[in-house]
Amino acid sequence: MGVYKELFHYIPDKKPQAVLSVVLSVLASVLQILPFYFLWKIFQDIVVYQNDTQAGMWSIRIVGCMIAYTIVYFAALWVSHLIAFRLETNLRKAGIHHLMQASFSFFDKNPSGKIRKIIDDNAAETHMTVAHLIPDNASAIATPILMFIVMAMVDWPMAGLLLLVTGISAWQMKGMMGEQDFMRKYQAALERMNAETVEYVRGMPVLKVFRTTVQSFRALYASITSYAKLAYEYSLSWQIFSGMQIDLEAVRKNYPCALGSSQLYRQWITEMFALSKDGLHRGIEVYKLRFLELLLYIQNFNPQQEALCRYYQHCKKQKIEKIEAFLTQHLTERPTIEELSERFLISKTALKQAFKDLYGMPIYTYMIHYRMETGRQLLVETRRSITEIANALGYTNVSKFSACFAKIYGMQPSRYRNTHWMKTGVEGIVL
Repeated sequence: MGVYKELFHYIPDKKPQAVLSVVLSVLASVLQILPFYFLWKIFQDIVVYQNDTQAGMWSIRIVGCMIAYTIVYFAALWVSHLIAFRLETNLRKAGIHHLMQASFSFFDKNPSGKIRKIIDDNAAETHMTVAHLIPDNASAIATPILMFIVMAMVDWPMAGLLLLVTGISAWQMKGMMGEQDFMRKYQAALERMNAETVEYVRGMPVLKVFRTTVQSFRALYASITSYAKLAYEYSLSWQIFSGMQIDLEAVRKNYPCALGSSQLYRQWITEMFALSKDGLHRGIEVYKLRFLELLLYIQNFNPQQEALCRYYQHCKKQKIEKIEAFLTQHLTERPTIEELSERFLISKTALKQAFKDLYGMPIYTYMIHYRMETGRQLLVETRRSITEIANALGYTNVSKFSACFAKIYGMQPSRYRNTHWMKTGVEGIVL
């Protein structure tokens, strides 16, 4: 609330609109919760009293509440946005006014990136915060209260249990957010890194001219390392089991499918087995996090779904291999992606992506390299003319074949053949 009081110093004439936005948001929360109570009344009349005469009336009320909720909540957002637009404008004006009155020492102590972020970016972020958080905060407070009231009207023991669970959840959320002093340091480090990054981006011409590195910007480098240290400490604060030990052989034995289904996790396991004791000690915290990720993966592992995915991948792999065999066996033909898609019953997108995944390059690039490699073999192993080789590879124009060959092997086909034959002592030159 202290933040909102300070913000309203810039827009004192908008306080009544803020109150109106809160009232409308609370009213929208009431209209959002009421349909659940009306729905319970329908079930009570039909199931308990076996009387459906009032069902139509309750249904009309449900629909009416839903429509009214949409209208009222939109009105609350509309009012809060009007406040936010005026606040953003006044914040920019106040920032520029104070900036014009600042001394030169202020600019020496504060980088221009930080000043720009405070005046420009933070004003826009404040606009979004006020525009949405005023109605959202009011709704977030009113909705649980109304929910407990409705639950107590329906079943008060259930309402008590829900209240207990909510209290436990709030306690867990408080613990998850960490200590307030630490979080302040964490947010301050993030703010410093953002400001220094803006300064670094604006100084990129200097980096290019003098060929310096990021370490030359000491403030940015220090802010990055400081933030990295705090982020690492924050992740360590979530350590679940201190001194945890996991038997990798038991995991591999009990969950062979899970460990064998992901290349990433197989790589992690291999790395962990290969580590020396000293290396494992240096990276123990990182590998603890990886162990937890591995256990989470095993917990959510679905063998049937994994087997189905492997089946489809195997079928797609076979189809792509057939397409590759067709292309390499018919070098004189140049089918389009559309023709291949129709011939082998596979979508164009799947064909291009799967072929690149399997062979490491698009179809067009792969076939150029395959044709050039085949041409190279024909050049050194046969006495066929270059024109014949070009025609056999699907090139009607010899110059295009020579240009592609030179681009890959660095010389014309005739020169490549002569050079190879001179090295091997083969007599006779065929052009």
